[in-house]
Amino acid sequence: MSSPNLPGMPSRPQLTPGPLVLGSASSNDPDAVTALQSFLEESGGRSRWSTIHNATIRQRFGYQANGRTVDHLYMDDWSTPKSIYRRSVVGAHHQPADHDGRNGYVVKTQYGNRAIPEFDQAHLLAGNLPAAAASVILTSGNYIVKTANGKKCSGPAICIDVYLRRENVYVRQEEWVISSQSHLASTIDLILPSLFGGAPPIEQFSFSSYEPRQGVTVPVSGTVTAPWGRAIPFQLVRLDINRGFDKAKFDAEATQQ
Repeated sequence: MSSPNLPGMPSRPQLTPGPLVLGSASSNDPDAVTALQSFLEESGGRSRWSTIHNATIRQRFGYQANGRTVDHLYMDDWSTPKSIYRRSVVGAHHQPADHDGRNGYVVKTQYGNRAIPEFDQAHLLAGNLPAAAASVILTSGNYIVKTANGKKCSGPAICIDVYLRRENVYVRQEEWVISSQSHLASTIDLILPSLFGGAPPIEQFSFSSYEPRQGVTVPVSGTVTAPWGRAIPFQLVRLDINRGFDKAKFDAEATQQ
């Protein structure tokens, strides 16, 4: 059972009420599809995003380590159905791990190792390149989207639940809040694996501003709120589109001091 938010404690991200699993015969809600399509058009257009297959992003986060600001690197390739990506903190003293389309990976915890299924492409892209995630959701055939109801969906906004097909069911993976005025995503909640049972933890991305970069519109600032409630601001430092999945170049930047 999760602990309540006490006075003075940070607020934990919360999903709107809704089913976590849907049957195999479930289908898209037209309004949810339209909202995602409108978001994609405002972000550069479906035709432009259909030509983009990989990207590298550098983001600066609002905390320090050893007296230095912290930059994170993200490299993703969504040209195939597999989840191919690489992550690192710039200046870290370890080699970035390979995530090259395998079915999962192992997380070390104080209670032993836990096998974690690999994240799907939309999950990996939503926090950094939400338009790329929207393109994957709309075109891959592995997702359905449903409109959701809740307090954060009131007013000029629509909430969308994203379900991923797993075997014979659809499993809820994300919740988007999209403005009905700007047609841009304001928040995206990602459902994370629950390592020890209980309610799944939620990571929330809130986007405060968008700007054009290389012919597309992307978030350039916002906050990431961890499942326990700590909110960390971020800013986009650099976006490289279609430069290839170059591990050597990525690792050289990641290990620079």
